[in-house]
Amino acid sequence: AVACGAAAPVFVSLVGLAASHAAGRQRFARSLAIQVLQTGLTLGGSVWLLSLGSGLRAAGLLYVGVNALLCLAFLWPVLREAADAGPAPAGVSGTFLSYSVQTFLVQLAWSATFQWDKAVIGARLPLAELTYYMVPAMILQKLWVLPSSVMVAVFPMLSEM
Repeated sequence: AVACGAAAPVFVSLVGLAASHAAGRQRFARSLAIQVLQTGLTLGGSVWLLSLGSGLRAAGLLYVGVNALLCLAFLWPVLREAADAGPAPAGVSGTFLSYSVQTFLVQLAWSATFQWDKAVIGARLPLAELTYYMVPAMILQKLWVLPSSVMVAVFPMLSEM
């Protein structure tokens, strides 16, 4: 379980990179698809595993596996596009970098805001008791995927008006 916990952030971050890259290239359908697949497969798979009587170890392995597969599936196009694109025209690199950094900082702030409670509770309670808090909290967090995806797509368009 600890090895899963160590591997998961790497894959999750790379999947986030692929989603941010897609949004930065104004491929909002791809960005949203990445987020929906990440959320849907992880949440749906966890519910399925729990219904089969599997424990936290199986859910952790599923989490790492889903994010590793999504990383392979969606990071490859990012690397291919970067290799094919060559150098960006003057002015585009700065705009793209600025948007990417802003998107990353928003995601980082969101993570810090919504993960801090789990870190504090996890430091004080056994892992089994933390799970009773985490399952409802994660379900509520996942409900915010669609509104946050819409915000990431709409705010840049509104700023140009």
